[in-house]
Amino acid sequence: MSKTAQKPRFESMPRAYLGLCGMHAPRPIHDKVGYENAVEIVEAMAGFEDRFTADQGDYFELLSDLVLAYEEEHEKSLPEGKLPITARLKFLLESAGWNASDLGRFLGLDPTMGNKILRGERKLTTGHVAKLSERFQLRAEYFI
Repeated sequence: MSKTAQKPRFESMPRAYLGLCGMHAPRPIHDKVGYENAVEIVEAMAGFEDRFTADQGDYFELLSDLVLAYEEEHEKSLPEGKLPITARLKFLLESAGWNASDLGRFLGLDPTMGNKILRGERKLTTGHVAKLSERFQLRAEYFI
């Protein structure tokens, strides 16, 4: 993928694993360009999990893990090696094509509460963390 190429769209992505690998081979990410290319594909696939073939699900999971590994490795300059929860949530929402109101509704709250969570004015409950962990297939620790 390059910035001059057209952004990938889920509808035009291969359904088989080998086809996906031909589009972008999943491999450890070593630089910002590799990271941006992988994120572009993850973002294009995010939100379509209910339509994935088994191969697409495996590919998405692997590519997401590689993106997270790169992020964790390159976040060492922050205290405790983590981005603030608000930044992590914003990244996930953007990847899924959600806004703050969508977050509030997903958590079973008033839509305006999503903004309060993203601004750090309201904390996530254990129930919220469980829902987010399941939806984004991440460990609960990611949201703490």
